[in-house]
Parts: sequence; structure tokens; C-alpha cells
Amino acid sequence: MTSEKKLPSYDAVLTGIWVSFIGLAVMLGWHFRLTGWLQIFPSSPAMQYNTALCFLISGMALSATGAGRPHLAFPLGLLLLLISGLTVLEYGVGKNLGIDQIFLKPHITTYVFYPGRMSPITAVCFLFLSAAFVLISRSKNQKPSIIGITFLCVPVLFLAAVVLIGYSFKLEAAYGWASYTRMAIPTAGTFIFLSGGMIFWTWKGERGWFWAAILLVLGMFVSVTVFTMMMQRYQHDLSVNFKNDSANRAAAIRREIEGGIRAVQAMRAFFDGSKEVDRQEFREFAMAIIQNRPSVQAFEWVPLVTAAGRPDFVNRVRAEGFPSYDLWIVNDAGNRQAVPPEQEVSFPIDYAEPFEKNSDILGLDYGFQADWREAFFKAGRLNTNVATAATRLFRRFAKGEVGVILAEPIFKKQTEQASSEKKEQEVQGYVTVVLVLPRLVQTAFNYLDARGDVNVYVYEKKPTGDLDLVYFQPPRDAPSVRGSLSEKELSATETLSYEEVITFSEREWVIRCYPPLMYLQQYTSFAPWIVLGVGILLTVLLAGYVYTINQSRLILRRLNSQLHEEITAREKIQKALENANEELAKKEQLYRSIFENSAVAITMTDDQERIIAWNRFAENMLGMTREDLNLKPVKDLYPDEEWKKIRSLNVRQKGSQHRIDTHIIRKDGSIIPVDIAVSVLTSSDGTITGSI
Repeated sequence: MTSEKKLPSYDAVLTGIWVSFIGLAVMLGWHFRLTGWLQIFPSSPAMQYNTALCFLISGMALSATGAGRPHLAFPLGLLLLLISGLTVLEYGVGKNLGIDQIFLKPHITTYVFYPGRMSPITAVCFLFLSAAFVLISRSKNQKPSIIGITFLCVPVLFLAAVVLIGYSFKLEAAYGWASYTRMAIPTAGTFIFLSGGMIFWTWKGERGWFWAAILLVLGMFVSVTVFTMMMQRYQHDLSVNFKNDSANRAAAIRREIEGGIRAVQAMRAFFDGSKEVDRQEFREFAMAIIQNRPSVQAFEWVPLVTAAGRPDFVNRVRAEGFPSYDLWIVNDAGNRQAVPPEQEVSFPIDYAEPFEKNSDILGLDYGFQADWREAFFKAGRLNTNVATAATRLFRRFAKGEVGVILAEPIFKKQTEQASSEKKEQEVQGYVTVVLVLPRLVQTAFNYLDARGDVNVYVYEKKPTGDLDLVYFQPPRDAPSVRGSLSEKELSATETLSYEEVITFSEREWVIRCYPPLMYLQQYTSFAPWIVLGVGILLTVLLAGYVYTINQSRLILRRLNSQLHEEITAREKIQKALENANEELAKKEQLYRSIFENSAVAITMTDDQERIIAWNRFAENMLGMTREDLNLKPVKDLYPDEEWKKIRSLNVRQKGSQHRIDTHIIRKDGSIIPVDIAVSVLTSSDGTITGSI
């Protein structure tokens, strides 16, 4: 890694400014409620306010670092860590810490589990980036550890790329975890721009990064490809299982309805096969069927009574042991009142079984509601069972519950082959079965595995084509359902749904199913995310290893080059030294030749005035041998008077003295006259080292 202080990095500054601009623009969009500014598509999630705030902080931190002030990234990184860390904590403990709507209340909640809260994937990405900025601020130079920044930014790059791929291939689990807030498309794009810019800035100017970068790209491609394939497989398996479970529940509802239809048809066959069915016979036959039909609230015999025959009918029922029996309807206030005298036709309940649960509705006239009356007339006209619209029941043991009434016409025996108009006029009455919808659905699901339970919505199709929600069945093991949330709000996914139309007794029901969170959790596989995480880790480690190896190679190459240059320089120095020694040897030989063959006597003394060198002429002149002259004090060659004279000349202070007439003592003791010249030898610091 380069350790010297770097000049300002304008690419990092520009990247940070652009990211800050995106964050600021989104924040203004929230404040001014610019919906078109915040959502790419009306059905797509928007970048949350806190997400935009974190991008603003991240851009400022990167710009400050690029401008040569990395110390400013530390407080900004801590602020980023605080916001993202608290968001992750909110998801972890399942509590609202009050940071999601601290600045404003969001007006867009499309696919947002907690209004104003960033997605968990987004929070995790900001955690990585906050650590990267803290690492940048703690570096002693402007460029921090390449491996550290890469290790923290590559996961952000990977996760953002996975989110975009998830949107491209409709892999919902790739851009949203369970039913939590989804990461928005602009958020993923900004993360790629920011993390990619940080990686580029960190590696810029470095040598040996090429193969590490190639490895990062290949690792990212392989990891994301494998992740995508596994997510597609998971999505396919989830879709197949969900559709099978939903189809099984729709089929179970259909079977239960068909069971009610068969029950009312069996009762009609009983009436058709009997000359007359009294109350006891009706009870015995009805109870035999009801024992196996928990969804059946009541079997009823509802005769068609005209206004003229109403008094005789009431008197007959009272005579059978019901002295207080009378015909009644329910007014708009929900209270009982007598049937209006002007009502031409009534459909009063005569028999009702089980009696204990339905005694309170004896005498209820089904004809007081127009849609019920029309359903009864239609059953007689078509000679088949007809279901009424789903409605709230008035019965003591099913009060307030939604139910439907299946009406099967019973004709007078002599008019069985009459025309449809005649049949409507000759209808004797109706056998009805009252089905309680919650019991019907729950009974249908009792035989199904609870692990396959989904959110089931039962709609009734009106003649206008509109759908009216009549019942909602959550999973049996689900906690209490929150308020009146819609089917989309209770769904853990927007891509999985199932719809089936059930047609029965001249009615159409639409069954819609959506997977709840607990359904997805049992099919959730963390294998794709583990593979992606391992891929990210291995990619970063291998890229770091390759980069380290390349750096080591560059260092070794540089050291080898320096060593080669040093060796070459030394060889040159050695060659020059050899040449100098050779030249010196030649000069020494020359000087030695001159010294030895000189026609004058030459002696050299050391700093203690002892003879250390001489020539042959000196030996001959003095008559002395090598042993005689070696280290001989020079004053011993002169008589005392002559030596004193020489010393008095202060030759050491002068440095030299020419033509000194004196006498010298030979070995044989004879004294001969000589003319000498003396030169003092000194070192570089002026110290006397000898004389010649």
C-alpha cells in the first residue's frame, strides 16, 4: 500500500457529492410529498427518508476523505453507525425505537412493513459502510488499508447487485426478507455507485491490482449467478408448494359446500319419497345428516304461505305444541316485528333442526328481504337449489356469523311435470340448509396439514361483477390478526397469490389465497444467502491474497533491481579500485626504483625520529647494513654538536630545511661532511608523522 501523503482525490469528492445530492433530493421529495419523484413505479417501494439521510451522511464522509480531511469521516461514520445499528436492533427485538418517523410521517407505504423504516438489507449495508468510514478516519495517511476497505465495501456491492437482479428476475426473496420492507431500486443503484466508487478510490494508484480486480469481478459473477440459480429454485419450489396448498384449501371448501348441497338434495328426496313429512320424521332424518356436518347450522322446512292462508298456517303450528308461534321479520333497527298484512307471500320457518339451537328463529319469514325472496322464487322457477347471498345470521348460536341459505324447492306431487311458470305457482315449500361460513371453512381445513395454511379470502361475486369480501380465514396457528388489514397488507409477498372460482347453487365465490409470514418462514432456506456470503468472503480473501502476492512480487522485483544496481555499482567500484591499485603499484614500483637507484643518500624517519626506510646509496655512504639502520634513532648518525645545530634550526616548525652543512658518523666511526635537506611529513590534521 502506498504510504505517502496523497493529493486530493477528485473522483472520490465527486462521487461523494453525487451520493449526497441523491440523498438530499429524496429527502426534499419526502418533505414536499413528490410521489412521482420517490417511486420509479407506482407499485414499487420508495427510498425511505432515513435511507436518504444515511446517503447524505455517506456522501459527505467520502467527499471529506477525498478532499484530504479523513478525520471528518469519523463523526459522520459514527452517526451512520448509530442510525443503521438502531434500525437493525429494531428488526432484531421487534420493537419501535422511535427513529423511523422522527423527521416526518411517510405518505408512501408501498411494501413497507414499518412505515418510514429502511429495509433490513439497507441497514446492514450502511453498517458495513459506517465501519469503512471509521477505518478511513483512523488511518494515518489519506489512503487506508486496501484489504480492509475492500472487505467492507464488496459485501455492499454484492448485496446491491443481488437486489437489482432480484427485481430483474422477479426473485422477491432477493430484495426483501420475509414481509419486511423491500430495498428500493434507487437505493440499490446508489449503493453500487457508492461502494464501487470507494473501492475504485482505494485501489487507484496502486500497482499489482489488475488480477485482484479480475478475481473480484469473476467472484462476484460466479457468486451472484449461483445465488440467482438457487433463489430461482427456491422461488419455484415455494410457488409450487403454495399453489398446491392453496388449491387443496379451495378444493376442501368446494367439497364442504357440495356436502351441504347433497344434504339438502337428500332431504328433498326424502320429501319426494314421502306422502307427508311430519315434524318428528323431519327431525330424525335431519339429525342423521347433521351429525356429520358441523358446518350445518340448521335444516329447515319453509312452506310457501300466502297472505290468505297465513292465519290457518299459524293456528296449525300452534296446535302442534307451539302456542306462541307467529310470523315475524327483522326491521331496520334489528328488532322483531310482525309480518306486514300487505305482504302477499311469506316463507316462514316451520321445522328447524337441531331444535335446541334454532328454536329462537321459528316463524322467521325469509320473504322480508328482497334478495332472499328472489332466491326462493328462483329455486322454484329453476327446480334446483339456489343459495342466498352471504349474510349475518340472527340465530342464538350463530348470531353475527356469516352464513348462506341453500333453498331446495318441494313441489306438490301432482305438479312435478308442469311448466316452469306452473311450478313456481305450485311450490309447496322449501327445504333449506343454513351453512355457517366460518364453520364450513374450518371444518374443510381440519383434514389438511396446518403447515400448509395460508391466508384465505372468500369473496362473493355480485350481479354487477363486483366482489364482496364475506370471510377471511388466517392460518390456524397464526397469532391474532391485526385489525382490518387488507389481503395485501397481511401477505408476506406481492408475487405469490392464488385464485379459484367456485360455482354452486347459482352463486359464484372467488377464493383468493396469499402466503403469510409464517408460511414463508417454514419454506425459507438460508442456503442461497450462505452461498452468497461465503462467495463474498472467499472473493475478498482471494483478491486480497492475490493482491498481497502481487505486492510481494513487486517488492521483490524492486529489491532485486536495487540489488542488481548495487552489485553493478560495486563491480564498477571494484574494477576502478583494481585499476587504481594497479596504477598505484606501477607508481610505487617507479618510486621504489627512483628511491633505490638515486645518486644521493635518502632516509625516512617516523614520528619518533627512528629510521624506517633508506636506499642503497645511504647504506654504502654510511657503511651500514639493513640490521644497522632499521629503527636506528637518526640523532645517532650525527655528532652531538651537529645534532644540536640541526635541532636549533626548528625544522619541525618550518616543515623543511635545505642545504644544511653538517657531519655524519659512519659505522666505522669515521666522520664525513655532508649536505642534507630535511622535509617534515604530516597527516591531514597537521600531526607530524615523520620526515625525509
